[in-house]
Amino acid sequence: MVARLAQALDLPSRESNDLFRVAGLAPAFPETPLEADDLAPFTSVVERMLAGHDPYPAYAIDRHWNIVRTNSAAELFLPNAEERNVVRLTYAGSWRPMIANWSDIAWAGIRRLQIEAARRPEEEVLAELVELATEACRGIPDRPGTDGARVLCPHFRIGDALVRTMTVVAQFGGALDVTLEELRVELIYPADGEADAVFQSMAALR
Repeated sequence: MVARLAQALDLPSRESNDLFRVAGLAPAFPETPLEADDLAPFTSVVERMLAGHDPYPAYAIDRHWNIVRTNSAAELFLPNAEERNVVRLTYAGSWRPMIANWSDIAWAGIRRLQIEAARRPEEEVLAELVELATEACRGIPDRPGTDGARVLCPHFRIGDALVRTMTVVAQFGGALDVTLEELRVELIYPADGEADAVFQSMAALR
């Protein structure tokens, strides 16, 4: 009955497990640490995706927006080795001054965070990230992107260049492990020839 209810509600694995616990039952889906041997075949696939995406940046991100894997190109965007959280980097860290269209994308990011936090109210980390991002946007109007953009993606200032990017998110299909279901791989692509040239030149200097 609990399994049917979770399926009817189309609940993700973590929420399904919560439903089973409320019913006094054992969780239905395992939550395996990413470093565990059991997940080695899957982390190997992630590593291959990241490496194969070079010279463009790629990150693997967990449910709290922490960067857990990167390729070499992505490391160039992470000068502070102590900060690996995408939200903190974007709203209060080294990425904010680098993003030329920050005010265009900031509220869109908050809305995505708010949806995730509302779905998982027990996750204090997500609530803290929403608060941090909202405070960073205080006094900034909530507005859609400009320039006729069809997707809101960051435009980075790198030296004298404006590097326009697009992001594609990949996830495991049909994952039956909580960790794998929540893991996201974000692949950054150049949005134009100028951005491509910048990424290629950065790769040549590595």
